[in-house]
Amino acid sequence: MLKNIKGRCWFLPIAIFKKALQYPGNAIIKTRIAEVGNKSFKIEHHIFDDQNQLCAVGQDVSVFYDFTANKTLPISNDLREILGQY
Repeated sequence: MLKNIKGRCWFLPIAIFKKALQYPGNAIIKTRIAEVGNKSFKIEHHIFDDQNQLCAVGQDVSVFYDFTANKTLPISNDLREILGQY
């Protein structure tokens, strides 16, 4: 359980489109924690169509930030443990 998470996050989303998805059809989205740093972590997304062809790749970088003090914050050990499971 997370305790005492202070501050907020800045998010930087990035998407690279490779192929259009078709309607009707299904999208399969695979997401993983790609990297955990001292003050940020990166999530990667891969989106596939019904034929398992890669249609898009995306990533989010989240940086913990204290807007009052105007500085980045370290990721807590509790959150680091949870992120490490993925």
